Amino acid sequence: GLPIAIGYFPSALAYGVMALAAGLTPRQTLLISVLVFSGAGQFMAVNLLSGGAPPVAIITANLVVNLRYFVMSASFSRRLRVNRLLAALIGFGVTDETFVMNYLAYPETPASGGNPSPFLPASYVLGVNGIAYSGWILGTYAGILFADMLPDGFSAGMGIILYAMFI
Repeated sequence: GLPIAIGYFPSALAYGVMALAAGLTPRQTLLISVLVFSGAGQFMAVNLLSGGAPPVAIITANLVVNLRYFVMSASFSRRLRVNRLLAALIGFGVTDETFVMNYLAYPETPASGGNPSPFLPASYVLGVNGIAYSGWILGTYAGILFADMLPDGFSAGMGIILYAMFI
């Protein structure tokens, strides 16, 4: 999860700067990051907010953009044996990067030998997702803290960082 968190940090920092530039308060900016763990969704929401879009349009657009996570979660659920609470926590942490890291992880082989379980330990998945999530939240907070120190033109170009993350 740490490599993902390191990769998320600059994108989240850019989100924090952009959200403040769009008129959100620091509290609103951080709250969105805490509740909506989707970089693409958050950047889109900021752009739509700054354009004056109504909340229903922002929510609908986010649902459409994030539909892929339902498919990822359904596919990944076959690798887990967890209760509903853990399933919800794990589902919240599914992003493109955490999905790949968790999905391609090998299940543990029992210490006594034998065949490995086809299921991943929930602690492993929660660890990957939690560390990645922490990187996003810390990056957003850093963006809030440093937004006032950046030149105006610099913050206008922050939107490109989300695309750079996929390169």
